[in-house]
Amino acid sequence: MLTALLVLTLAVLLQRSSAAPTKRLSAVPAISENFPDPSLINTNDTWYAFATNNGQYNVQVAQSSDFATWEYLNQDALPNLPEWVDASAPNVWAPDVSERVRSSNMSIACR
Repeated sequence: MLTALLVLTLAVLLQRSSAAPTKRLSAVPAISENFPDPSLINTNDTWYAFATNNGQYNVQVAQSSDFATWEYLNQDALPNLPEWVDASAPNVWAPDVSERVRSSNMSIACR
């Protein structure tokens, strides 16, 4: 009986996980700024997007409470770069942000 219950539970979980993701289509960009290579996280019911540098900010940031309407934040998510980055022409690409239990981590590619 227990084996049958476990098999049934596993079958239900596999069926749920194989469902196709919902696509979000839009005729206009969600963020009107030049915002390449976005990385997204959801924290406390707010979505945050982080993007490649734009010449003003090393890592750009935008936020949304509904994943449809985005606010571009005029701030740098990484204002201080590591010493090994060429400060005369810093290039920061493709930030990858992940949330942990007590913190958030950001990985970047730089030159």
